[in-house]
Amino acid sequence: MPIVAINTVHIRLSHVEGETRDILQALLLTLRESPGCLGYGMTPGLDDELCWILSGHWASQAEMTEHFSSPQMVSAINLMLALRAHLGFASFCLCEAGK
Repeated sequence: MPIVAINTVHIRLSHVEGETRDILQALLLTLRESPGCLGYGMTPGLDDELCWILSGHWASQAEMTEHFSSPQMVSAINLMLALRAHLGFASFCLCEAGK
């Protein structure tokens, strides 16, 4: 199935604890459960152990949009708030071939 839409969540933690990476990995597993999700990945920020980028890949723009208010995303945001993280969100849709 082709990727039609992508979202990113830029996370800047207020501090790093030993289990931070484990918490983010668990978060990825939760986010991957959203309908239409083709995958979620995590990339550390360059030269900054406090920054991470989560990227979601979607089969449709509608499923990505629905994801933003899903229980999985609400849970993720609440977790990041508990960690006192700064969040930035972005999304974009890829042009479909032939359209």
